[in-house]
Amino acid sequence: MPYECPFRIRWSLSSAMSRPIIAEETRNRHQAPILRNVMRTLGNGLHAIAAILAGIALILGTSACSWFGSRQTNEPTPNGSTTPASKITVVATLNQWGSLAKQIGGNQVEVSSILPPDTTNAHSFEPNAKQVTQMRKAQVLLTNGAGYDTWADRSLPRNVTRVSVADTVGALDGDNPHLWFSRDARQAVARELTEVFSRLLPEHKAYFESNLKTWQSDEDELESQMRERSKSLKDPTYAATEDVAYYLMSDLGFRDVTPKGYAKAMLDGTEPDEKDIKAFSDLLQGRQTNLLINNPQQSAQTDATLTQAAHKASIPVIDITEQMPKDCKDLTSWIDTLSESIISKVSQEQEHEAASSPSPSVGTQQETPATK
Repeated sequence: MPYECPFRIRWSLSSAMSRPIIAEETRNRHQAPILRNVMRTLGNGLHAIAAILAGIALILGTSACSWFGSRQTNEPTPNGSTTPASKITVVATLNQWGSLAKQIGGNQVEVSSILPPDTTNAHSFEPNAKQVTQMRKAQVLLTNGAGYDTWADRSLPRNVTRVSVADTVGALDGDNPHLWFSRDARQAVARELTEVFSRLLPEHKAYFESNLKTWQSDEDELESQMRERSKSLKDPTYAATEDVAYYLMSDLGFRDVTPKGYAKAMLDGTEPDEKDIKAFSDLLQGRQTNLLINNPQQSAQTDATLTQAAHKASIPVIDITEQMPKDCKDLTSWIDTLSESIISKVSQEQEHEAASSPSPSVGTQQETPATK
């Protein structure tokens, strides 16, 4: 639609200029033709001047419309952008959830994460002033919840859309908060993000839904590979110095044999007593588990003692952090890498255990002739 100038420049001439008036009736009749010619010439000149001035005014008026229209086009939108439809600003407390938001939002979202992909302990983390400002400027704040990142709630502005993973799946404070390793939680959050993004940018709803389908396809492939890999294992077990991988190990079909007293202390956030530590050490020394899961972000001496005991007993140890490492492109690929490593190590451990144990079938075959 062509731009309509908000104002019009009108130009009019006095009718007195176009018509000479002769007031003296007694003027010599011989002078009248001369005066009429003079006035006609003068009138034509005034018309020419008026036409020139009108043309100049038209040019100025058009320029003014063009300038005003251009200024209106570039006026910033309420969110500070000069584009009609800005990207959604998403801030995630954890980079693994941020990566999922990016997979769903694609090129229509700008995603940043608060916790860096290193050994930062989320439980004791406190955001600095810059990070607080970052969260307050977000349109969507993606938190884990379940008591894991309560520091984000203190920085929550009123006008932000908050997506809590724990609220989405119904997890409560005191439940295992490492929800990113749960396939059910990932599916629920992906759908929730799709709905939130579609409400904020309804014109891109089909795009977000398409990204969700692509992500679900990758997730289905991951689950299929996890099931296929697990077929090689026989009643696999694991123990953990910290319950970071509880949901992942459950999805892989592993049985948790961590001593109950030690596991309860982990869940309560307290130090295990000597009896619980001894029970754990005895379990490792007796090779009563196929795998030890260790969280390197927990730097307690007890963890170091238990990992040393596992190495001494030739039990494989896998370190699993609470934030996604830098070399992983997204949450799905991180879980794929972890599950492949876990199953590979446990498969080797079980094969080694089977090779070093006497086969009961050999003794049975040797006794059969004697029985006859």
